[in-house]
Amino acid sequence: MKKTIQLFIFYFVLISSSLVTAQTAGEYIEAGELYFKNKTYYEALRNFNRAFMTDSSNIESLIWRGQTKAKLGLYEEALKDYQLGILIKPNENRFYTEQGMILTYQGKYEQAIKQFATASNLQQKAIDFLMIAELQTLINKNTKKIKYNYSTVIKYYSKASLQQPNWFLPYRRIGELLTDSLRNNNVDDIEMTKKICDCYQKAAQLEDKKAQYLFNSLCGKNQTNAMMLKIFDKGNHYFTNQNFDKAIEMYDKIIENGEANQQYYYQALTQKAKVLHKKTNYKEAINYFSATLKLIDVQQKKQVGIIFYYRALSFIALEKFENALIDFNQSVAFGLDNAYMYEERGNVKIKLNQKEEACQDWKIAEKKGSKEAEKNIKIHCKS
Repeated sequence: MKKTIQLFIFYFVLISSSLVTAQTAGEYIEAGELYFKNKTYYEALRNFNRAFMTDSSNIESLIWRGQTKAKLGLYEEALKDYQLGILIKPNENRFYTEQGMILTYQGKYEQAIKQFATASNLQQKAIDFLMIAELQTLINKNTKKIKYNYSTVIKYYSKASLQQPNWFLPYRRIGELLTDSLRNNNVDDIEMTKKICDCYQKAAQLEDKKAQYLFNSLCGKNQTNAMMLKIFDKGNHYFTNQNFDKAIEMYDKIIENGEANQQYYYQALTQKAKVLHKKTNYKEAINYFSATLKLIDVQQKKQVGIIFYYRALSFIALEKFENALIDFNQSVAFGLDNAYMYEERGNVKIKLNQKEEACQDWKIAEKKGSKEAEKNIKIHCKS
């Protein structure tokens, strides 16, 4: 039985050898490629050795031999082959690229980046730019760098996408880095978000399922509204804490985005007007309140009434009492019915020598719980 098996192996090797009869370096390489593609790496290596011994100036044999050794886990031997290739042909970019790949397998990322950079200087190839960007991103994550120069890494991904516009990975990676940049720097940038969405969309169009998911999560209409809400809430937080300049900065981001999202556009205009009022920029505040009134749907009666109320307060600050009274009347017409409104309208009427009407307003305000109206009644409304 043992002898039969040995004979079988002998004839199998004999038959296999007869199928591949190679004499020139090119023929040995061609045979080696077939073995390589069939994952018969030791046979491939044997043919690439023969190719190099036949013609040591044929660099293709070293490229293939190095790749085969890498498949067999012989990384140091592969690096020696590529180094030998560099001695033979120093300007062949592929040797540096292949060395970069081996060094990447070994976890020597900094050294790998240097080899990819040398390769890209010799000939601009997408793979080198992509690997530089990928490794630098990996280094940053491994060293837990929270803040680093995103633009440098993005530059290499961009170069890769220019060389290979049909590769989805560079587009998705740029989107992910821009997203990290926004998150880590704790900012909300509408223009940046648009760039992120463009990147995810390009990658998704190239059938990248993860990019499609990221696009749907971040860039749909509901997600845009969510981002606007986040900025709006941040502006309100600054407003509440009397950080008026930062509040205006947040509201301006929404306003600059235009009327595409009216839900937050008119609210941002209103809130900015309120901030300007607090900063005693009354004329500018009135302009923003007026812009809101032109935009807002009159069907939203309560909101319209509130805006008229706040504009009236700015008119009062400028001692334009007639204008203030008109706005307070509009507030009532649009359904605003609280103690503050009647109290303030009474104050305006007393300034305009409308004592009886002022007392009527204060009495309504008093019933609604206004202590100031109660005091005014005692002073001005004795009858």
